Amino acid sequence: MGSARDRYVRQILDELEKTLIDTIPVAFRRSPETLFREIASLNLVIDLKERLAKRNYREE
Repeated sequence: MGSARDRYVRQILDELEKTLIDTIPVAFRRSPETLFREIASLNLVIDLKERLAKRNYREE
């Protein structure tokens, strides 16, 4: 993936991560199921960021 696209993907993932972190307190008040879905989504975003970083490291 080109570096401009990498930056764009990283920016989107950063925004998703921030949004999910901000919604966790609301999800906690709604229900345990909602909280678990938000945490699972956050874990997925973090995993994607790690995979992107590893792939970029291998390409260098």
